[in-house]
Amino acid sequence: MWAVTTFLCVFVALAGASSSPSFLKRGHCKKGVEPVRDFDPNQFVGRWFRIGGVRNPDEDRTITCTTLDFRVKGTGMDMTAQGLDHADEFTMRVTPLSLDDPNVASFGLTSNNRPVSLEVLETDYTSYACLFSCTDIAKTHFAQFAWILSRQPTLNKTQIGKCQLALKEAGVAVGKLKGTRQGGQCNYPPPLP
Repeated sequence: MWAVTTFLCVFVALAGASSSPSFLKRGHCKKGVEPVRDFDPNQFVGRWFRIGGVRNPDEDRTITCTTLDFRVKGTGMDMTAQGLDHADEFTMRVTPLSLDDPNVASFGLTSNNRPVSLEVLETDYTSYACLFSCTDIAKTHFAQFAWILSRQPTLNKTQIGKCQLALKEAGVAVGKLKGTRQGGQCNYPPPLP
């Protein structure tokens, strides 16, 4: 409990600083954000490339050539993030995701010993997906993250625009979104089975 309290105090202190993390804001998460209904986890599984978004602290380790592999596991999924860090060293992290209702694209996970949700706001399953997470912290701030994903290392502007609109409606400041370097300079590991 002490570690969580310290973590929250540090984030709240950072929020008052002029260079607070891009994901931390004063206020509360927007209410009424709706994930995809009639979600099909079996169509969502597989390899996705991170095109951009608002990074969480763990993702600062995988800043380029980032892929996310989703695999069904029990009643949920595993999300394996792989990519290169600031020193161009390979890094990988597996995050278990729970899925209480397989027809609703809202995953549960634990981050820094806190339960958080990860929601798919929009997807066509074959080319793009827009993911969002927001967690209220210490009754005064909230941490907000976003992901624009593609089945290929690139994504066309129309689909990026769809994600930007969905994320904006969820309360994400579109100006905070940052791109992820992908493409020919990346030596991607094979997709996970």
